[in-house]
Amino acid sequence: MLLCESNCSTSAVQQSSVGKPASLTEAYSVYDDEIGYCPGQSFLAAVLLLHMPEEQAFCVLVKIMYDYGLRALYRNNFEDLHCKFYQLERLMQEQLQDLWSHFQALNLEAHMYASQWFLTLFTAKFPLCMVFHITDLLLCEGMNIIFNVALALLKTSKEDLLQADFEGALKFFRVQLPKRYRAAENARRLMEQACNIKVPTKKLKKFEKEYQTLRESQLQQEDPIDRYQRENRRLQEATMRLEQENDDLAHELVTSKIALRNDLDQRLVETEEEKRCQGEETAQLKEVFRRELEKAELEIKKTAAIIVEYKQICSQLSTRLEKQQAATKEELDIVRDGCIFCCGYARLPLAHPASDVGVAAELLRPG
Repeated sequence: MLLCESNCSTSAVQQSSVGKPASLTEAYSVYDDEIGYCPGQSFLAAVLLLHMPEEQAFCVLVKIMYDYGLRALYRNNFEDLHCKFYQLERLMQEQLQDLWSHFQALNLEAHMYASQWFLTLFTAKFPLCMVFHITDLLLCEGMNIIFNVALALLKTSKEDLLQADFEGALKFFRVQLPKRYRAAENARRLMEQACNIKVPTKKLKKFEKEYQTLRESQLQQEDPIDRYQRENRRLQEATMRLEQENDDLAHELVTSKIALRNDLDQRLVETEEEKRCQGEETAQLKEVFRRELEKAELEIKKTAAIIVEYKQICSQLSTRLEKQQAATKEELDIVRDGCIFCCGYARLPLAHPASDVGVAAELLRPG
């Protein structure tokens, strides 16, 4: 993917990189003096600025405007844009016949709901998770991918639109449709459906020729005054619609700021509560550690006393053993001497028994 996915809404574009989208569009208006400032261009600029520095974003913006054909939609009094509207309606007539008939009955024309789709590449109202997918497809496949996405949006919303009246349909396109794709999973499924829709380039060329023929016929038959009046009415309607959309965007921005502030306050309270709980847990852990340390020190002292006492007992036993060994040695020496004497006495003649007994007694007397 050329652009990263995100779950934040388009209001995040308005709050991020404050001032940078305006400077980027001003730079482009100087670069392309024929077109100048393009309405809605700041939304596309903001999306690009979320992923790259200003210099690269400006180069990509110029590439999209010139090489991808977005610039042509603003030229010749939006003539190419009206051609796109005609192509979209013809595609609806072929692929969504019931919805096209319903729009015809309501006098609901493509420019009333699809102008921002083409001019801003869906970046004005739809969530960023969807905008990034569309921008990726646009950079890979070209501008015709807008038809795929538009048809996918109409197909997925057909049941709701068939039940809506003129005002309800416009409100649905303006409010409910963008909210439906705030979930990344819904946006992903929409992109899969858009990629599966077939929009042949030959058919678009055919519809373009039809529009040019129809347009030339209208210009030849139409009175210039009527044409200017019709164009004036169309511009007035577009102005009113853009003013309404601006009001909706302003309301959405204020609502988003209030919601963001409330969310920040709530998270601040939760953070303070978590900090307090962690402080209490830390104090409890310190107390447990102190008690365990005191207990361990007491056990160490008891163990040390036992070791000292054990050493004393061992020393006493060692001394007693040494004394016993010495006494035993003396007794053994006496016994050994007695045995030696007895052995020697047994070898002497028995001439004077009485004197021998006295001598023996004298020898065996201690000391």
